[in-house]
Amino acid sequence: MGKTKNRREELKRAWQSFKQRGSADGEVRQEVFESWERCRQLNQTDFHNDKKRWPPADDEKVQKILNQNEILISTASLLLSRIAEMVSDSQYVISLHDRHCYMIDRYFAGNSLVFPQGSFQIGEKWDEAHFGTNAPHLCMKYDKPFLLDGAEHYYEIFHHLSCVAVPIHSEEGEIIGCVSMIGGYSENTSHTLGLVSAVAYLIETQLKLTKTVQTAAASFDTVAEGWGVLNADYTVRRVSPYTGHMLNVKKEELRNLNFAGMFAYEDFKKRLEDGEASFSYPEYDLDIDGRKVRCNVTVAPVKIMNRFVGVVLILREIKDVIRLANKVMGNRSYYCFSDIITEDKEIMAQIKTMKSIAATDCSVLIEGESGVGKELFAHSIHSTSRRLSGPFIVVNCASIPQNLVESELFGYEKGAFTGASSNGSPGKFELADGGTIFLDEIGELPLEIQAKLLRVLDNHRVRRIGAKTEHPLDIRVIAATNRHLWDEVEKKNFRGDLYFRINVVKFNIPPLRERRGDVLLLADYFLSNISRKEENIYKQFTEGFRQMIQEYSWPGNVRELQNAVARAFYASRTSLIEAEDLPQEVVSRVLEIRGNGDKASGQGETKLPCAKSGTAYGSENEKAEKPAHCNANYAQTKMQFECESILAAIRMNNGNVTAAGMSLGMSKSTIYRKIKKYGIRLN
Repeated sequence: MGKTKNRREELKRAWQSFKQRGSADGEVRQEVFESWERCRQLNQTDFHNDKKRWPPADDEKVQKILNQNEILISTASLLLSRIAEMVSDSQYVISLHDRHCYMIDRYFAGNSLVFPQGSFQIGEKWDEAHFGTNAPHLCMKYDKPFLLDGAEHYYEIFHHLSCVAVPIHSEEGEIIGCVSMIGGYSENTSHTLGLVSAVAYLIETQLKLTKTVQTAAASFDTVAEGWGVLNADYTVRRVSPYTGHMLNVKKEELRNLNFAGMFAYEDFKKRLEDGEASFSYPEYDLDIDGRKVRCNVTVAPVKIMNRFVGVVLILREIKDVIRLANKVMGNRSYYCFSDIITEDKEIMAQIKTMKSIAATDCSVLIEGESGVGKELFAHSIHSTSRRLSGPFIVVNCASIPQNLVESELFGYEKGAFTGASSNGSPGKFELADGGTIFLDEIGELPLEIQAKLLRVLDNHRVRRIGAKTEHPLDIRVIAATNRHLWDEVEKKNFRGDLYFRINVVKFNIPPLRERRGDVLLLADYFLSNISRKEENIYKQFTEGFRQMIQEYSWPGNVRELQNAVARAFYASRTSLIEAEDLPQEVVSRVLEIRGNGDKASGQGETKLPCAKSGTAYGSENEKAEKPAHCNANYAQTKMQFECESILAAIRMNNGNVTAAGMSLGMSKSTIYRKIKKYGIRLN
């Protein structure tokens, strides 16, 4: 007691000295002395019961402050009230302040009349301008617990009190307020500091937990999946609103759902009772009052101290699972009508019609020889339709083994046949739900499958092998064949009713031999693509090459032309692609046609013209001349190809460098820079 009295008297002398001379006689903490200095600079003088220091708080402003700190207040209120009860036989004010030092809550223990009249009101700002040196302000200023005794307070009216304040931090470590405890000056202040520190810690912990729960609840309520938390007796503890949307159950009925009853006993309770860890069902028909809802289900038991306390259920709609699977497998369209290279009037007219019907859901049949690009047109129709964001499933009917066609198209249930997956599998039609299914080479389907396909197309519902129920489909069907399908109908190889079902709109893509104007156009396009792929190795076709590809009939259509251009590009040894670089069957067939033509006209043996030398193969000038002005160090390299490409372009453009650069995709400055680099002489 004597020690406390001496300390009290020492602080009193120091305070009086500061008030009189601005300096303190005795030991005063640096933080306290600096606070006194700030208070003096604010022109504050001592006062006794000066109620002007605590003007009435503005109700509207106070309410705004309380609203801003609602979570902090609700979190701390129970703890503060309990502390007030614990010290009810003493005289204390337990208060809560926000980060700006406004008092936002407080509890009195004992007789509140012993405290200064008019103070300790909700909404008061405990800064130095209003309350002088005080613990709530200092603890947040220095971010540490603060104990202020007696005369350490700047105002004498508080000298008989001790004040303890401890800051409260957010999860990120920011100060969001403080908790304070003010009572009579005594020797037990160290105990008070420990108690307040514990309360502040508990408030911080509870705030973190509250934030975690609120974040989880927000996620729980907004995620586009069904979530359910069940108690140990399988009653509902919490369920997400989206679950009701998935299961077509009203929001007010969700908590009464019998989740366990949606599963067969052996599929749910027995597995949980056997202590099985988390398990899932890729597809499960949940039984909801006799209704079947197919979902992807994950079941996770919850255990605390190795004791089963509940279950977490995660439900996903099958269409979302299929959408994700399609994304992973790349089941989407890759081409649009702008990717179709043509100047043929017939094809351009068909494209115009395709664009107009793309907006509808009518079935489309595309006929044409192999290699004309039927799939490209199917991709483009889907890319122009309202189903663009949906899947585009390609099925090559000719490549599926006959015994697997039905399961591939329509799917199967688990255990439907020997070798079937234990989880079952969706078919191509289910994968295409919400999008387009492209049945390529549909004419190759067995007749028994054609009958089942017709049923699916008629009612837009599919039944898996081994299933008891059908599932609705929202799909568009595009079919293609390299046969004349009506001829197959007449031969009894294709069902007539299915033909008319898929033949709502039919397009016939003409073969390449009937659109000669597209041959050079496509060849240049393929050459440009290869050049970009090979890091801009520029090559050009000779006139002899161009003449030969125009004379060939291209029985393999666009696909054969593309492969021939690629072969010629890689076979050529210079930057000029010769006719001799074409596949042998192309060269032989053209020479044969020319020979037959010459014999019919009475001419002798035909020579294949060489555009570079102006002679024929087999002559003394058979080998193509090499550019004379390129540095030999670039031979058989990318740089030589580039050098030769520039030379050839300049020659083909009669010495016009700018035009040569444009034909190579180079700017004027770029081609001149490369001419200088390779030492090419222009004269």
